[in-house]
Amino acid sequence: MKKNGTNSVDMRQLNQKLLLNILRQENISRAEAARRTGLSKAAIGIIVDDLIEEGILCETVTESISIGRKPVLLMIRPESRFAIGVSITRKKSEIGVMNIQGELIYNEEIEISKEGDAIEDIDRISERLKEIVEELGIEENKILGVGIAAPGPLNVDEGSLLEPLHMEKWFHVNMVKLMQSRVPWVCYLENTTVARAILEKNYGVAKKLNDFVVYKIEDVIGAGIIINNAIHRGVSGNGGEWGHVSIDFQGRRCECGRRGCLEKYASISAILEEFGQFGYTSWKDIVDDAYKGNEKALSVIQSEAMYLSAAIVNVANCLLPRAFILCGEINYRSQLLLALIQEQIDSTWMMRKIQKIAVMAGSVSEYANLKGAATIVIEHFFQEGEI
Repeated sequence: MKKNGTNSVDMRQLNQKLLLNILRQENISRAEAARRTGLSKAAIGIIVDDLIEEGILCETVTESISIGRKPVLLMIRPESRFAIGVSITRKKSEIGVMNIQGELIYNEEIEISKEGDAIEDIDRISERLKEIVEELGIEENKILGVGIAAPGPLNVDEGSLLEPLHMEKWFHVNMVKLMQSRVPWVCYLENTTVARAILEKNYGVAKKLNDFVVYKIEDVIGAGIIINNAIHRGVSGNGGEWGHVSIDFQGRRCECGRRGCLEKYASISAILEEFGQFGYTSWKDIVDDAYKGNEKALSVIQSEAMYLSAAIVNVANCLLPRAFILCGEINYRSQLLLALIQEQIDSTWMMRKIQKIAVMAGSVSEYANLKGAATIVIEHFFQEGEI
């Protein structure tokens, strides 16, 4: 988005969005808003008054340790707008409502069978969403839309799931078209991991980063790539299949047809299978034992760090992001794993003397898939939507 505003009446919406995007990050005064946008104080006054009248902004008096008049800051009213999230995964599905400040105000799991007709599930989800909005007492026009997060591959432009692994009933279902015909709100579809990247960018550790990669590591592995503050999708819109970056071209055969795909080594299921002789049934148990000093558990985490760092260096050599952010099951007590990965990167990445790349844990964990789905809508509002 443009960083400096214009006083042209024709650019009213642009100037409003410019101000709102600043206020997403922090509350500021009218004078500071004029300085940051490059608009005159009079123009800012008009924009602020309009947004207050529309119920989006309010002014709040802050506590100040200095003597004199207390600062009056502008802030986005949390209850001014809401976004609905729908998260569909291989294991469970969730629906919920989040306010414009990223606070989840309602959520529930919704039962979706592995077999049967996807249309029946969409009918049930749609009806339940309308019931929830009514139960919460939210006016329909305060709902910005419905964000749907699902595993890829997807056709984001058309709003269709293509052929996500182990989700045959959803093959080639146009989720957006079907949902929009059943609810009174605009709908958006996004890859689950890309939605997690958008979530971290808006409300997590990546708020001040313009170039970063989010890796979601569970039974499958995916990536959400943000370059120059924008999602990088690739030509077909399905860029980010990090799980199919090869770390051994003579390695294990993958369902995709290649050998040595990262997912065959570093996914949670692959790790549990490789080290099955140790008797572990979850990543959590491995990590807990490693912190107790168990050498077998520690060797598992060292292997995971080796696999992930090899793939991270491959991507770093191509994209040069500021940070890699790990999320998903892998994030459980992840300090040890992150330290081992960072050590590997710092000793093997060819650009290490020029640029530092950080490896960090995602800061949003609880209901992250659902929050990511809702954040899709909020991101659209701040970048493209009508106020």
